[in-house]
Amino acid sequence: MMATLSPTMISSPGVAVAFAVLPVLTVAVRSFPVAAAVAFAALFGGVAGAALHRRYPDAVGRTRRLPDDGASVGAA
Repeated sequence: MMATLSPTMISSPGVAVAFAVLPVLTVAVRSFPVAAAVAFAALFGGVAGAALHRRYPDAVGRTRRLPDDGASVGAA
């Protein structure tokens, strides 16, 4: 016979909250390395971008733009 979960089996609302928080904590702990890697990549990418912009301030202006009419870049 399978036992069903009844309100009398949970001793207090705090225990119910603790059981509800467990999956959230598991996902948070498991995803921390990925979140940290993304944060560090964004930080270091921003620092590298700022350093490149400081060294070559007009680099973006020298890039080739796509034509407005949809033609290929080489034909422009």
